Amino acid sequence: MLLTAFLSLLVIRHLTQFIDGLQREDRIKLVVFPIRVRAVHITVLWFAIMIGAALKLWLRPPPIDHIFITGWGLLLAGIALGMLAYMRLRPFFSQEPVIFKGAGLVRDGIYSIVRHPYRLGLILEMLGAILVSRTWYSLLLWLGAIVGLLYRTRQEDQMLRQYHGAAAANYQTTVPAWNVAAGLIRLRKGNKGD
Repeated sequence: MLLTAFLSLLVIRHLTQFIDGLQREDRIKLVVFPIRVRAVHITVLWFAIMIGAALKLWLRPPPIDHIFITGWGLLLAGIALGMLAYMRLRPFFSQEPVIFKGAGLVRDGIYSIVRHPYRLGLILEMLGAILVSRTWYSLLLWLGAIVGLLYRTRQEDQMLRQYHGAAAANYQTTVPAWNVAAGLIRLRKGNKGD
């Protein structure tokens, strides 16, 4: 029951961030890039996985074993990454790739470790929920979400290069898109040279 309540709170958190991002859409946009995979597509897949996981946990709780514990670890890591990214981008958070007036290229905080921590957090949250609940049919939804997120990531990187030029290109060559371990190693090596 506690697991179902936790997943329900997680759904409410994402829904709040989604609505918050939509409400910020009234600010001045300097550049809006068209994109085929919209945030609502990813959100629907995310909700389907989370609701399926919550129902499975409620109807038939799984045993507490290494798969369960690994799933919770991934779920919590995903939440942490997502919250760090959201808090850093809060003034300019949006569900769609846009560049707002006054927004620069964010390269500090969690964005100095990985370029797309919010999306990586979503991937980890979904995988964690699948492992915790063992809703293996959700793996297909998860794979669909990954394809959509990779597509959005590629388009967002292209958008940033178009708008921020060499600064974005340099950022994208030095900071990994998804690999947290490589980002931490790169950051540690950079701090030793200072």
